[in-house]
Amino acid sequence: MLVETGIAVGIARHKTIVVRTGPIRRISDIGGVLMINLDRETGEEQLRRAIVKRIGSMATATSSKSAADAIVVKRPRWSYYDELGELEAALDNQLIYGTRRTLLEAVKMYVRENPPGTWDSTRLVDFCLENFDRFDDHETTNAVFWQFINHGLLHFKDIMSDWDDEDMARWWVDLQDYVTLTPRARALFTKLASIDAATAVRRQPRG
Repeated sequence: MLVETGIAVGIARHKTIVVRTGPIRRISDIGGVLMINLDRETGEEQLRRAIVKRIGSMATATSSKSAADAIVVKRPRWSYYDELGELEAALDNQLIYGTRRTLLEAVKMYVRENPPGTWDSTRLVDFCLENFDRFDDHETTNAVFWQFINHGLLHFKDIMSDWDDEDMARWWVDLQDYVTLTPRARALFTKLASIDAATAVRRQPRG
C-alpha cells in the first residue's frame, strides 16, 4: 500500500485522500495530503465530504447513507498473535519425562549457561542429557528430543526421501546430525537472554 500511496501523492497530491484505521505507524513526507482517521467518531462523515468535494457534480446524486456504505471495504485486521508467548506457555506446561521440571526451565537454564554464539541443536540436547537424564538408557533425553521436535524448537534437515519406518524409529543419539535449531527457537532464546540481561542490570547496586 505504501507504493500505491506514494504514486498517488506524487501524481496528484491535492486530490489524494489517505485513510487510516487501527494502530499503524505514521507515514513521513506526506505534508499537504488529507489524512482521515476512520477510528474517530467523525471519520466516516469527514471521508464522505472529502470524496464529494473532489468528485464534484458526480456525487450530487449520492446520498449520505450510500457514501457511508463505502466504509465497509475497510480491510479487516488480524488480532495480534504472540507466537513466542504461546511457545513459552506450551513449554511451561510440558514436563520433562521422569522429572518435575518443565521444558521451559530446561531452555532457560541452557540459555543462561551458554552464550548466543554457541547455541545449536546438539548442545541443547546434550545439555538436557547432562542435567536432567537419570535413566541408564537415556529415555529422558530421547523424550526431550522428540518434544523439542513437536514444539518446533528443532527440525529435521537433509533427510533422504527414501527413509523407511526403521530409519524413523532411530534413537535420538542417531538423529543428532539430522536436526538443527529452528528460527523460532533462536528467537525464543534471544528473548530469554535479553530478559536475563535486563534482570541482571536491575539487580546491580546503584552507586
